[in-house]
Amino acid sequence: MSKLKILFLIIVVIILVFSFVKFLNKNIPALEKNSIYQTTQIKISEKLITVKISDTETKRELGLSGRQSLPTDTGMLFVFDQPGIYPFWMKEMNFPIDIIWFDADKKIIDLSENLSPQSFPKSFSPKSPAQFVLEVPANFIIENQIKIGEKVFVGDS
Repeated sequence: MSKLKILFLIIVVIILVFSFVKFLNKNIPALEKNSIYQTTQIKISEKLITVKISDTETKRELGLSGRQSLPTDTGMLFVFDQPGIYPFWMKEMNFPIDIIWFDADKKIIDLSENLSPQSFPKSFSPKSPAQFVLEVPANFIIENQIKIGEKVFVGDS
């Protein structure tokens, strides 16, 4: 095989590998959004909702971004390894949400209502350390009369 053909093949292989890596990097968030999330039930103020659990750094970073809506009686539960002041923003969000922060004892410690996608890049944080963060459709807090200090029941707890 001539040196020119070998060089041509090497260039083609490099281009193919580069294109494949670029495709994967571009589509990893989409793949992650469609990956299997564990789900559980949460009960607050006698209201039962089904939530997807975001318990990895990648899932927490993506959150609900890019989704078109959040159906009634559903949400996303962000689980952290330890309590902290974790800021949330509305990057790439397409609909407003309410955020409920609760501590390791599953007691509500802070609430943020009707956060608009247009608020980005502003971030929202609890007043004290939280270990869990629940994102639900906008107006959930007011419609269900959720209050700071209430107990949140997760799964079988």
